[in-house]
Amino acid sequence: MIGYIQASTRGVQNERVYIHNKTGRLQPLRLGVWLMNSEGKKTGKGATANLPGTRGPPTKLPLLKSLETTKEKSKELRTKVKESLSSLTPRENIYTLPNILTVTRLIAAPVVGYLVLHEQHVWALGLFAYAGVTDLIDGWIARKWKLQTVVGTVIDPMADKTLMTVLTITLAMNGALPGRTHLALDSPSGYI
Repeated sequence: MIGYIQASTRGVQNERVYIHNKTGRLQPLRLGVWLMNSEGKKTGKGATANLPGTRGPPTKLPLLKSLETTKEKSKELRTKVKESLSSLTPRENIYTLPNILTVTRLIAAPVVGYLVLHEQHVWALGLFAYAGVTDLIDGWIARKWKLQTVVGTVIDPMADKTLMTVLTITLAMNGALPGRTHLALDSPSGYI
């Protein structure tokens, strides 16, 4: 090697590392550039050089050695990420039987409310029973055939809560709940 790495701010210019040669001139040290020893022979690419006061084969410079290990680690990480992304499906299929049953239960909620308000209790009870059975069946199908979806985990509890809320409000409006829960929509004060 014909110099050493300049440690001062003068040695690093424009993101390049410079070394002093025997004549005192600064020479850029870059990866991929061959370094010459004092006899004019190549000592290796820019990552290797004989440091002053050392003998034998070229040794790796600490900065460039850490760059090489960082490149290797990033390549490993890149391959791991590619492998994990290839195993993921880009989109999940939301058109599954459990989700269709849940949507029908969600649609049945206002119909049950309408039937309760118009005192069609047999039809309302039948539709409510349908909602209960489909709630049981869609969960079982989703677990048995591994058809669980993110959409299903959101709309299933939403359908249950919608049905219970609509049923409670309509029963209260009809005065079918025990206690003073009859909603007087025609009262002048508008209070329950």
